[in-house]
Amino acid sequence: MIEMMRRHYGAKAWWGAFVMHSEMRHLAGIVDETYLPILRLVSDDPRQIERDWSAIRSERWKVNWWDSPHERWRKTYGNFVRELEWSYGELRARLSEPDFEDLVVTSMCARLDEWIGWTKAMMKRLDRRAPGGIAASMGGASATTMNARAMAMVSPIVGDIEVRGVQAGLIECYIPDCAMHTVVSTERPQTNACLYGCKAACEAFLGPDDVMSIHFEPNLPAFDCIMRVSMDGQPADPARRAASRKTTAREVDAGLPALSEPACDTAPVP
Repeated sequence: MIEMMRRHYGAKAWWGAFVMHSEMRHLAGIVDETYLPILRLVSDDPRQIERDWSAIRSERWKVNWWDSPHERWRKTYGNFVRELEWSYGELRARLSEPDFEDLVVTSMCARLDEWIGWTKAMMKRLDRRAPGGIAASMGGASATTMNARAMAMVSPIVGDIEVRGVQAGLIECYIPDCAMHTVVSTERPQTNACLYGCKAACEAFLGPDDVMSIHFEPNLPAFDCIMRVSMDGQPADPARRAASRKTTAREVDAGLPALSEPACDTAPVP
């Protein structure tokens, strides 16, 4: 009983509901306002699109005023992901892969910029002010707590996160059961929403040209994923990072470990 109350009314539940409300103010209309009009234009049978859209909308969970914060989060996020998955599937069936990816990534990045674009400017200011940049402060036990709290910022989107490795400029995390899938179904992955609405869009929004970049390795059709966040201006993608990264003298002197040997033990983000 206590665990159930904590799950539905604890601080994490309230935080998830708050973040989801903030996110949906900017992202919720992307299917109605962007993807659906394009589907009507490219489809040979616009009336069938309308019928299918009506069927998807009929599956929406109603968010009631008496719902717990956790239920508000689950229903709101689940409705969004379900409709995103449907629209991406319909668009992929009618557009070439380059056109489809360009459309969904560009449109999602524009929405993300409306929502959290201010964080990119903030990171640049912090990087300029911090001695040696933000990356210089990322190491050791004191940084682990800071990084774990930073990862908690995205937990309402992906669910529980385990910070597995912290070294100068890079955090490696493991997502055991991504919420983007489980809020809709515990049996069927939301493949298109995962690969394009999350991975491709977020990697484009926080790219290697930014102070902070991000890289996802989803383990589809399973629901787990590895997420890497770079804060040193280098790519978060390990392959691109290895090809472009120049190890500094400071890092050599410090003898920083590879991410396969975490700098310190970490526990899952509460």
